[in-house]
Amino acid sequence: MIGCGGGGASKQIETLQSWQATIDLAANAQLRGWVTPRYVDQLRDEAQKAIKKGEQAMSSAKPAERDSLSSASTQVRAALDRLDRVGP
Repeated sequence: MIGCGGGGASKQIETLQSWQATIDLAANAQLRGWVTPRYVDQLRDEAQKAIKKGEQAMSSAKPAERDSLSSASTQVRAALDRLDRVGP
């Protein structure tokens, strides 16, 4: 969740999967008015940083890990798109 990161490809995959779940929960909370727009903005910024770290990890990852990292990054981006559609 917030603050997760670092480590090799497998750690980055886990981190990105965690971000996807976190963003989905935040979208649900935002829909209900349980979180502030500022929180959502901060969450989005941190998730984008995690995506960048995942992309950086691809260069030293094994082929299967690269595929998993790419998929996890795509899923986080899709979750961010869903979050944006919920809106404040």
